This record gives sequence, C-alpha cells and structure tokens, in this order.
Amino acid sequence: MSYRIAKGALERKVVEAYEATAVQTSKKLDFLYRSYDQLFMTMMVDKELVGTVTGMLTAPVDSYEYASYAENVDSLLQNYMYADPNITSLELLTMEGSLVPTKSGLLKNRSYAADGWLQSIVSQDGQSV
Repeated sequence: MSYRIAKGALERKVVEAYEATAVQTSKKLDFLYRSYDQLFMTMMVDKELVGTVTGMLTAPVDSYEYASYAENVDSLLQNYMYADPNITSLELLTMEGSLVPTKSGLLKNRSYAADGWLQSIVSQDGQSV
C-alpha cells in the first residue's frame, strides 16, 4: 500500500516538474521572439539601412555603386548581428524570394519564392510567424 502511495506521489511530482519546465521554457522563448521582433522593427525603421538596401536594389549589379551599397549593407547588418551573440546570420530577401547576397549571409543563392516559410512571411506582411 505504501509503495502505491509513494509511486503516485512521485509521479505527481515528476508531472509538476515537467509542467514547470515547460512553462519556463515557453516564457524564455516568448522573450527571445519578442526581442527578435524588436530587432526586426528597429531594422525596418533604420533609415540608413533602408536607404542603403533600396539603393543597392536599384543600382546595376555590376556597378561600383552596387558594390559600395553592398559593403555598407554588410557593415550595417554586422552591427545588428554583433549586438546579439545568438544571431549567426542575417539574410535579405526580396518580396519575390530572391536572395540579396551579403558577406554575412549563410543561405544558398537561389530563389526562395516557393518555400512555405517565405510565403507565410509575405502573407503576414513581414510579421513574425
């Protein structure tokens, strides 16, 4: 009889510990995702970054102007990357799914238009998904 009582008590404690761990993990992930959302919003209102990316996308790819914009974009992205040690790469993609090549990027240079994750982002007007 005491074995069953002890077993039941132990099972309840284990379940409570798992639930507490799940809640703590969920709160940490919520905090992490909020901080990335804030970083993204900061980048979206960074006039220098937006202007530089816009200039880069309108300049001929084989021009000095494009190379200059690309260098500035890399520098600006690296500033954001180094602000958070958990970020290993920042990628720029057009709304059509084309990769904007950067030195800090890790994605393969291909079209991502058909990828579900990009379609979700585009359908949400760039909001986190």
